[in-house]
Amino acid sequence: MATLVAGKLANARAHSGALTLDAARRAAGARTSLVWVSTTLQNGQLRASADRYAAAANPWDRVRNPLPPPIAHSFAAVAIDPEIRASMTPILLGHASVQRAAHGQGAVLAVACGDLDGDGGLEIVTVSAERIAVGKLTGGKFTPSRTTPWSVLNPRVPVPLREPVGSVSIDPNRITAAITDRGSVVLDESLKPLQTLPGIAFGTACARAVPEASMLENLAPCDSKSSQKWPFSASRFDAFASCEGSTRGGADFRATAGRDPSGRLIINVGDRELPPIDGAGAQIALADLDLDGVPELAMSAGAGDDSITIVTLDDSGARTRLKLAAPDGVRALATCPPEARDAPALIAVVGAEVWVVR
Repeated sequence: MATLVAGKLANARAHSGALTLDAARRAAGARTSLVWVSTTLQNGQLRASADRYAAAANPWDRVRNPLPPPIAHSFAAVAIDPEIRASMTPILLGHASVQRAAHGQGAVLAVACGDLDGDGGLEIVTVSAERIAVGKLTGGKFTPSRTTPWSVLNPRVPVPLREPVGSVSIDPNRITAAITDRGSVVLDESLKPLQTLPGIAFGTACARAVPEASMLENLAPCDSKSSQKWPFSASRFDAFASCEGSTRGGADFRATAGRDPSGRLIINVGDRELPPIDGAGAQIALADLDLDGVPELAMSAGAGDDSITIVTLDDSGARTRLKLAAPDGVRALATCPPEARDAPALIAVVGAEVWVVR
């Protein structure tokens, strides 16, 4: 005997299907079983659950047991890709809102945002010259739940860069953090050190500090056995960002951006080098912020009053989408994975505040 497969999509921006479980049980007729599939769009994921029920062709069976337990269950989730996003309400980057919170961490050199402990909520990690802090935004301020000083992690390097450079990234259950005054370290979610890395780490990529030039160079895998490559054309740089994504056609891409000694941003998307951007500041971040298959670059200003500018890096070059004044100075930029409205967010440390731009 056959099995009937039925289901519905439940989403705040889509009308739920008219089909109900009870109607599906009736439609199953003489079939031996029914598989009921429900899908939702939540926190940047397409989530699907499948429950198998015994069919109830006899109306009296449905009356006696209107909500039977499933006899089997399965669940799967995938990130919302540009193909799925194309059927949803577009994300309008030009109409962003800004949430502000005091951070109390002094001169922050780097920031990251992600689900560190796997509980479904996002944490923020800040890196200053003194400490690494993990916490959340609550009650209008950044509240650290764990901190650790650099002094117990790595000794000071003999010759630091004149202007310190920092980086931090979040992976499940671990943090990779670096400052040019102390080097790089991998920590678990409790901030216990797991290993040190050579040079200055940007995720899984490491670079060598050149103190006399106040620059970094020789970007390569931190693991010497890795064959991973980054499409990056700058030989020396004092700011770096990268991201991965997929196009609407499903092709994967990696994008990188770095500021060279002349102050230009050198940008690579896959095997293409885009026209450089002049006048960018030392704070940059890359991500597909509107999930349309084309990456966005967020950058601070290189001169004059500071600001945060978001541009889309399409075939025509850099197309400005949003500009926010930041007179207190942009200290760090990063992106958060999709959460609210199933869209990524930009996180910025501006003076004594953390900004979440959605």
